[in-house]
Amino acid sequence: MQRNWSLATAFVCVLVPCLGGCGSNLAIPLPPQASPLAGNWLLVGSLPVFTEGPVNTSSFNLAMTFNVSGDQISATSSYQVLCQSSGYGGAGGTSVGDLLQNGSFTLTENVPLPVSNSLVVQGTEPTAIGSDWAGSYTWTNSGSQSCNPAPLGNFTATRIQDVTGTYVGSGTLDTSSTGNSIPVTIQAVLQQGATNPVSGVFDNRLISGTIAVQGTSCFSSGATSSSSAVDGGLVQLNFVMNDGSKSFIPAYIGDTAAHSLVVEPPLGAFSSGACAPMTLSIKELDKQ
Repeated sequence: MQRNWSLATAFVCVLVPCLGGCGSNLAIPLPPQASPLAGNWLLVGSLPVFTEGPVNTSSFNLAMTFNVSGDQISATSSYQVLCQSSGYGGAGGTSVGDLLQNGSFTLTENVPLPVSNSLVVQGTEPTAIGSDWAGSYTWTNSGSQSCNPAPLGNFTATRIQDVTGTYVGSGTLDTSSTGNSIPVTIQAVLQQGATNPVSGVFDNRLISGTIAVQGTSCFSSGATSSSSAVDGGLVQLNFVMNDGSKSFIPAYIGDTAAHSLVVEPPLGAFSSGACAPMTLSIKELDKQ
């Protein structure tokens, strides 16, 4: 997903004694341990902020969500950049690469025209979960929004906590058919990291969970769809509500502790239900 503005994620055995005193041990395989690289990371600058209007940044901001499977790494990103007089950002592009035996890796992302971006990230897998890690990056682009000089340099990556927990917020639901504005309270119980229903593979990007809405008779609850995900600092929350309507709440992570999800711009939408279309006006969802 590309968004433009003008200026503006070993095999382990447990030995269990046999019942009945057989005198032997049974080896039970457990799931592989998660790589310390898996999850959300802030690599460069500050967390990307996605809002309508000018891009208020004088630096390159880059956050990524990593998946590690064996020696294969894939990562999705969100970024912001100010190029000469034009600032813009994007999210959702996938970088891929190999994890070498010494722990080093090189990831490359290429985004096709009309805005052709190329991101290269080099680094070394951290030795412990939650530990910072060092690396370097080069980001180039071409076309009408080219940056000269291209953003590049070294970084120390900081862990962004998973979007997991109970998030609440208050706002209004605005119905286009009646023009009514209804005060509502939202509670979303979220878990980052889920099995992809298509591939059957665990994916650190995916978000599962539920939503409860108080204040409207149109719907009261819902569950995430498979498209709910985290891309670096960008969060897309999609729910199917109990009246059959579908909701879309785009947000970005407000801080590295993931204490808040700031809704962009700040609007969400509900469609396809008896009361649809409806617009959700809410500034943020705060973790409890």
